[in-house]
Amino acid sequence: MAKTIVIFPGGFHPFHAGHASLYQQAKENFPDATVLVCATNVQKDRPFPFKLKQKLAQLSGVPPKDFLEVSRQFSIEDPAVAKRIGDPNDAIVIYVRS
Repeated sequence: MAKTIVIFPGGFHPFHAGHASLYQQAKENFPDATVLVCATNVQKDRPFPFKLKQKLAQLSGVPPKDFLEVSRQFSIEDPAVAKRIGDPNDAIVIYVRS
């Protein structure tokens, strides 16, 4: 049976209550899925570094292992995401957007 991966990409400047609510809804709507929150460390036009975004997400209930630093938020080919998906032929990938 294929595994289900829910990907919640975003800027998260900062990770706030609305993001936490959407994360929890994804967990509730897809209880057997792995929910991954994906963010970049780009600070050119935005102030928050990845580690701070990750810490704020942790405080909201996102496990550190499920808050991924990515270079491309909407790509299953990003190395951090691809590693968690494994075989793409044996996975159902769902994107969640706020």
